[in-house]
Amino acid sequence: MPSDNADSIAPGETVSLPQSGPNSGGGITRIGPDSFQLEDAGTYLVLFNAAVQDQGQLVLHLNDADLPASVPGQLGSQNQISGVSLVTVPADAELSLRNPADSKSSLTLSEAEDGCSPLSAHLVIMQLSADVSTGANAG
Repeated sequence: MPSDNADSIAPGETVSLPQSGPNSGGGITRIGPDSFQLEDAGTYLVLFNAAVQDQGQLVLHLNDADLPASVPGQLGSQNQISGVSLVTVPADAELSLRNPADSKSSLTLSEAEDGCSPLSAHLVIMQLSADVSTGANAG
């Protein structure tokens, strides 16, 4: 992951997640190396993890706003920042993972810890329910 991101991720910048994992085939589309489109309105479970060298936080960013309830952080060096959030989204929402805009410092992703393979960052998005008030997936 580190070679796929800037040397440091400044406040307000997104974490690049350029490698795609398994996809069940509907409603969640990669729209760049750092963002995803959630086509259907509804509730989503979002999990993320990144190995960082710096004290700091990460936040889910939906459309044009950080989601304050999704902010985990860590205080030591060479640690993981992991988060789990339930997110209610409108149709055609854009989701990304970023260093919060009001953060006091940049974040640097860890390259490797006593291993030969680079560490990875993860973002898992699962739709739990559709917003039936919009008619999406109603049946």
